[in-house]
Amino acid sequence: MSSAYPALVHARVRRNCRVAPRLLQAISRTLARPLDHSSDRMPTSTPSSLQVDEVAAGRELPALLSALKRLGECYDPEDIVVLSPFGPQSSLVGRFLAREPANMEERALRELLTGERPVAWRSIFKAKGLDAPAVVVTDVTVEAAAWADEHNLSWNDLLYVGMTRARYACTVLRGEGAPWRLASDWMHVPHREGVRVLGGASPAAVAAAAVARRPVS
Repeated sequence: MSSAYPALVHARVRRNCRVAPRLLQAISRTLARPLDHSSDRMPTSTPSSLQVDEVAAGRELPALLSALKRLGECYDPEDIVVLSPFGPQSSLVGRFLAREPANMEERALRELLTGERPVAWRSIFKAKGLDAPAVVVTDVTVEAAAWADEHNLSWNDLLYVGMTRARYACTVLRGEGAPWRLASDWMHVPHREGVRVLGGASPAAVAAAAVARRPVS
């Protein structure tokens, strides 16, 4: 084949190579979602982290700012994406950017999202098939879960897609009482409570590993 077509480029399609294995396993445990990790192609030792921040009502914007600042210590803005089950008008970021900032914290958050090197934000639906080194999932609330149920969407599937857009670091901003799975999903498994930081690596170590794996231009 190569002799007949010397310009032919051979490429191997690798399944499940987007998400670091430990991160994928942590997501699987958190969502009580059995996954087959046998096709992982990243080394199992690849540093990664899943962090679930429990957020009180009314503290969503400060929590988002804290998450972005924390990730910003290790990642460039273009390596971070904020995702929501909702579109631009209804998402936490969309509603925030539709008004003027009320204080210094909100001005700092607006700068991160709209400055010269802004952090990208979009709906989980728009992000399907895409990925980023670091992801923050917002609007994980009781109300959002009810909205998904009303629209015959699997809440567990939505969270799974959003969380697995991250290659190395995922932060979930989880509202009080927000479930990981609903009874209307295809298989009901009681959700797990609490904050998890899994993967055995600090954010700096995760980011360093991600930089080391970038192709050299």
